[in-house]
Amino acid sequence: MAEHPTFLLFTLALGVLIVLAFLLIPRLAIFASPHRIQIISGRKSPDEKRDYRLHRKGFALRIPFVEQAHSLDTTLLPVEVRHLKIQTADGAEFALDLDAFVSVDRHSDRVHAAIDQFLGQDREEMIQVVKASIEELIPGATASLSTEEIQRDRLAFDMTATAAVDAELNEIGMILQSLHLQKCTLLTAPQSTAKPELATDAQW
Repeated sequence: MAEHPTFLLFTLALGVLIVLAFLLIPRLAIFASPHRIQIISGRKSPDEKRDYRLHRKGFALRIPFVEQAHSLDTTLLPVEVRHLKIQTADGAEFALDLDAFVSVDRHSDRVHAAIDQFLGQDREEMIQVVKASIEELIPGATASLSTEEIQRDRLAFDMTATAAVDAELNEIGMILQSLHLQKCTLLTAPQSTAKPELATDAQW
């Protein structure tokens, strides 16, 4: 009979622990996802280089009050650039509409650059950062192209623009999946003798 109170206390304590486990585990659990990078911050990574670790497979638990869980979207991000003004090598001015798709490079070491740049940002904020980069880079990248190349040679434009934008986005851990010129509108004719057949508006 003397052990009866001890047994009750043990049962009560066990019940409390079970209830706490059911309440806490869902909040501490981290599940890997093919569409997001799971980041657990608060402790040094195994290689001691960063104050976070990446969780890529299966299920993990974070340490309460020590570690925090974050995630980063790795799905395709659509980026629309509209009415971007550029000048060509022969002095013409165009307004361009471009469409691009980008994503976080989750399969290389550049993922850490993406985490440094975008951790805590949502999709729209990420899109705005990429859009600003494209708007800054395209005018300089295409300044060597002629009016004829802008209007007639879509492939030349896409290749020139893609090379410049992709290199810059790699620095912040992003991959440029595609970038295409959708529409170009001639605002100012080239400084050289204008050809009558030049279109004022070209769309593919």
